Amino acid sequence: MCKYIFLNTFQDCKIQTKLRLSRDDTLHLNSRDDTLHLNSRDDTLHLNSRDDTLHLNSRDDTLHLNSRDDTLHMNSRDDTLHLNSRDDTLHLNSRDDTLHLNSRDDTLHLNSRDDTLHLNSRDDTLHLNSRDDTLHLNSRDDTLHMNSRDDTLHLNSRDDTLHLNSRDDTLHLNSRDDTLHLNSRDDTLHLNSRDDTLHLNSRDDTLHLNSRDDTLHLNSRDDTLHMNSRDDTLHLNSRDDTLHLNSRDDTLHMNSRDDTLHLNSRDDTLHLNSRDDTLHMNSRDDTLHLNSRDDTLHLNSRDDTLHLNSRDDTLHMNSRDDTLHMNSRDDTLHMKSISVKKSPL
Repeated sequence: MCKYIFLNTFQDCKIQTKLRLSRDDTLHLNSRDDTLHLNSRDDTLHLNSRDDTLHLNSRDDTLHLNSRDDTLHMNSRDDTLHLNSRDDTLHLNSRDDTLHLNSRDDTLHLNSRDDTLHLNSRDDTLHLNSRDDTLHLNSRDDTLHMNSRDDTLHLNSRDDTLHLNSRDDTLHLNSRDDTLHLNSRDDTLHLNSRDDTLHLNSRDDTLHLNSRDDTLHLNSRDDTLHMNSRDDTLHLNSRDDTLHLNSRDDTLHMNSRDDTLHLNSRDDTLHLNSRDDTLHMNSRDDTLHLNSRDDTLHLNSRDDTLHLNSRDDTLHMNSRDDTLHMNSRDDTLHMKSISVKKSPL
């Protein structure tokens, strides 16, 4: 059975209000604190004009408005919308998805299945987390961050940095110093266009290129290749073997299993170390050195010196003063040709 109630709320202007009350549905009006309440199967509507609060609850959905602190709240199946005009905050929660906007500090937040989006217009920060993926944008320092399955993308327009991490792989771009970095399965690629540096690490192999000082570096299984076109240096380390070339001072270095080969065309030096044996050649002062199992051979064509030490045996030849020295098991041979001047009779 339904009951109907007619209320005359104003004396000068009669307004009839027809209310249907069903079971425990309650309508309340209190003119002193100006409160209107409606409960319909536990759904509640509240209005209070002094603190200006409007509340609606429909199957636990809540709407709130407060004009003094300017708060609007909406909850629909635990989805919450909030607006506060003084601090300008808007909040939305939809199945625990939260949207927040604050116009004073200009913050917008969105959480969708624990994914979060944030925007702050004063420091201009935008954040997105989607399945723990995070996107951030800050227009003052212009930073954009993206994390997707723990992959991170960052862009900063002031220092112009872009970062991407994909499965712990990192990509970085900085347009002011123009740096690009990529790490893919712990492989790293770096490019800097101002100093023009390119770095690649692939399974701990590193490639570097710098066009200003023109340096190229490659490390492959801890082997390193370096090229510098300004001072023209090329370095290769393969299983700890090192090759170096410098075209300005013309230096070539080779180390193979700790064997070292060096060539310098300006001072014309060639060095070879093979199992700690050293060969040296210098074409300007014409010096050739060989050490083989601690045996030493030296030749200098300008002062014409030849030295040989074989098992502690030493041979020396000097063509200018014509001196030959030989020491064999502590036996010494010395030869010096002397020019004799005849005296006039």
